[in-house]
Amino acid sequence: MGSTRTCATFLVPELTPEQETTMSRLNATSDYFAYTVARTLDDQAWEVNTRVANIYSALTARYSSCAEARTAEEA
Repeated sequence: MGSTRTCATFLVPELTPEQETTMSRLNATSDYFAYTVARTLDDQAWEVNTRVANIYSALTARYSSCAEARTAEEA
């Protein structure tokens, strides 16, 4: 398998340290809905990551700064 994990029929790359931190922040709360801001995988922008129950995702919008992403996160 190398550096990928298998999820159903998809190959998923290993999480970066930044993504691991994001997952830890999302899992630190027992709330049904949680969100946090993190760098994108390509490190070119910022995004808002969410967790609803046990489903993790990122909003489709990309932001040029952390402050801009935090503003969207609060909305």
